[in-house]
Amino acid sequence: DLLFSVIRSFRPDMLLVDKKPAGLAGGLLNSIVGLKLSRPHAKVVLVLRDILDSPLKTDAVWRQQWHYEVLEAYYDRVLVLGTRDLFDVCAEYQLPRAVCNRVEFCGYIRREPSATTRAQMRRQWGIRESEPVVLVTAGGGEDGYHLIRNYILGMQSAAPAPCHASVVITGPELSAARQSDVRSMAMLCPRVKVIEFTDDMMALLNASDVAVCMGGYNTICEILSLGKRAVVVPRAWPVAEQWIRAERMSARGLFRALHPDQLTPAALMREVSAQLAAHRGGSQLQVDIDMDALPRIADFVRNFSLAPATGYEAALGVAGRA
Repeated sequence: DLLFSVIRSFRPDMLLVDKKPAGLAGGLLNSIVGLKLSRPHAKVVLVLRDILDSPLKTDAVWRQQWHYEVLEAYYDRVLVLGTRDLFDVCAEYQLPRAVCNRVEFCGYIRREPSATTRAQMRRQWGIRESEPVVLVTAGGGEDGYHLIRNYILGMQSAAPAPCHASVVITGPELSAARQSDVRSMAMLCPRVKVIEFTDDMMALLNASDVAVCMGGYNTICEILSLGKRAVVVPRAWPVAEQWIRAERMSARGLFRALHPDQLTPAALMREVSAQLAAHRGGSQLQVDIDMDALPRIADFVRNFSLAPATGYEAALGVAGRA
């Protein structure tokens, strides 16, 4: 009711919907139908991340919740925040042909650099410019404990002593007990600094030489924006999104991916050491992937929201009735 009231009062020219065509539990469907009836020329646009889940699971959920039918009946465009060559949502998720004709691949979202320079951030952390630094981040931290724990255990057992410094961001969603556990382990590693949260991730990433992280969309966009060498240990269950993304990007040479089933302190340290060696060797990491989603979507909104009635609208029988 609240969504319906807002849309009816606001009378938008364009409605951008995130991820779920009918909204959470179908709560947006009445609003979309009402918008199309009251403002036939208003555009309804679905915005999707590059990958939702495995094709099998996504197809089952979308059929159960009538997403395919809602897309075909009410949506003017589908904007995908990814590239067709990496993951073709039309083919992978078997979208109806009529919907495929409305899909536009926008590329990934390039993150703006921080105003804080690499040198400034390193001085803030007391790290020399010549010193190799690894940044470990697990996103919000809710399910990143095992990644952080394996990294610190790997630092403890490294022989000889590790030659790099580390900054570990636990994330605000890591439980208090596990926060305490991480800090206790880190006390045995004088070159490991632990913080709970940063509001300037791009500055910390820029100050590091190698990132160790999970495979969420935002984190991946951050490391790709900076061309940062990374070891990605994605979530593989209950949703396969992160592993699919990491596996395919790793095959493209954008970073190294380690399946969580193979995660051990020794395996993680081998991958980190290899990335640090590549960095010391001076070889440039080539980020060969489209990162221009934001300007492309901005242009789309400016142009498409003012476009005349389309053949799709005419087919619905609503053209000319605004």
